[in-house]
Amino acid sequence: MAAVRDDLTGRKFGRLTVLARAANRGIVVCWICRCDCGNNTTVRSASLKKGMTKSCGCLYAETVGKWNIKHSGEGSVEYRVWASMKNRCYNPHSEKYPMYGGRGIFVCQEWRDDFVRFYTDMGPRPSAKHSIERIDNDGPYSPHNCRWATMIEQQNNRRSNRMFTYQGKTLSVAAWAREIGVPKTRLYDRLELGWPIARVLTEPCRKYRVSQKGA
Repeated sequence: MAAVRDDLTGRKFGRLTVLARAANRGIVVCWICRCDCGNNTTVRSASLKKGMTKSCGCLYAETVGKWNIKHSGEGSVEYRVWASMKNRCYNPHSEKYPMYGGRGIFVCQEWRDDFVRFYTDMGPRPSAKHSIERIDNDGPYSPHNCRWATMIEQQNNRRSNRMFTYQGKTLSVAAWAREIGVPKTRLYDRLELGWPIARVLTEPCRKYRVSQKGA
């Protein structure tokens, strides 16, 4: 079995503690994990790192049981967040649809029809100041791309603040604008047009001659 650069042995992910390397599933690296409940399970490396798998399955089963015993979740803050998330992605009559479903943002299959799965993955909202945020603003609502975040944290992750790498250097749009001496609004406009980052940063700005009376 070939060695891997990132050895997860001994690390903790949710309820899972990595015990040892497991046999690959094709080219996918997997690990044998011991769950806090005592069960062993084999999990893909990516699922552990992205937080997509946090237990052997017992966490989901426990959450289902609690919600079934107490209530369906309706009326809770987390349920309203889940319902609003789907509404802006799939309801063309929603005023927010153009910014979400209208530009291709969707809810992953695991969450779309399963509130309990959504709640299991996200957990309770930490405070009234937190709302759901997509880490990649062009990505879907899914376990590896969502977190609870405050307004300040979300403002720092706006599309205009994304980081771009060109010729080995990674900077924000504003920093690139300062770097190459171009107004940042010009770079934003080019990004909205879908230009590749190389063209965004290297296309010369057109110079317009200002006519003056008597010139």
